[in-house]
Amino acid sequence: MHDIEVIAKSLRIARVSSLDVSMRTDHFANLRDLVLSSNKAYPDILGWFEAKVIPGLLSSQRVAYVGYVGEKPAGCTILRYGEDVKICHVQVKESFRNLHLGETLMFLVALESRSAARAVHMTLPQSLWEAKRGFFESFGLSSPHRAWKQYRPSDAELVCSAAFSQFWDAATNKLHKLFPLFRLDQSAPTHLVISIQPKYALRIVEGRKRVEIRRRFARKWSGARLALYASNPVCAIIGEATVDKVVSDTPSSIWATFHSDVGCSEEEFLSYVGTASKVHAIVLKNVEPYNRTLPLKEVGEIINMPLAPPQSYCTVQGQSTWVKAMPVARMLHRAPCVITGK
Repeated sequence: MHDIEVIAKSLRIARVSSLDVSMRTDHFANLRDLVLSSNKAYPDILGWFEAKVIPGLLSSQRVAYVGYVGEKPAGCTILRYGEDVKICHVQVKESFRNLHLGETLMFLVALESRSAARAVHMTLPQSLWEAKRGFFESFGLSSPHRAWKQYRPSDAELVCSAAFSQFWDAATNKLHKLFPLFRLDQSAPTHLVISIQPKYALRIVEGRKRVEIRRRFARKWSGARLALYASNPVCAIIGEATVDKVVSDTPSSIWATFHSDVGCSEEEFLSYVGTASKVHAIVLKNVEPYNRTLPLKEVGEIINMPLAPPQSYCTVQGQSTWVKAMPVARMLHRAPCVITGK
């Protein structure tokens, strides 16, 4: 039995692209090994992989993901692009099931193909449909019928389908399950989104600013994980950090203590604090820049909800749209973090 907190810290998803095939990277080798482990059930699976999958990956008509738990390849999926998306292969090793890896891979299929897809089709053996019917139906895939081409000698090959809108809604509705897998700090009791002027937000992710100054903040947020939102004109999430501690004092005392870490001049500091008698120094640690900036508009479109930027900061809890937005942001950041060439 795996502890979900251990898995959360060790889960990686690699996107296998044309460059991985050309370079014969470890991700490509692991994808191949995972697929070929099904050769007993699919006697010609090597032929399919070499004749269809490799050319498809090289031409960018297909894409694949490999999931890792620690350094161990745990599962994979392969899809073919188009208005009618085809999920060619989904596999999770038995020892890594019940960890939501299959759901994560299916969510990435939805995320990968959402720009053009109208329908999703999947081929699978009848025995798998009967054993895991609830899983596939939870993504809207239903009404299986016998495929025109049969690959297995003793198990009928079925095709099941869903309108992409139905598949997408089902995938995003699973985010509450997937959220723990993409938490960056399991000890954080609360998550916040904090709005910071772009030049200061950039200094934080670059390691040139370790303390954020606020006129209003609460010590109870010590230990919380922050999503760093760079405000207008960037309007994007650019990273995360943990609140090490919150120090509240007079502006003169705060400046004397933290001036080398606030990432601004004394003139800028005094202009911000104004006539405040007390300000708060938010000391940050465990800063993790995102692999690419995530515009609020893009994240809002993915969750199909308008996403309002925080005026200063907001909590990620309850019915807030940020409850759905942050898992998506982490997936967009973390899942492609090992994409070769990106």
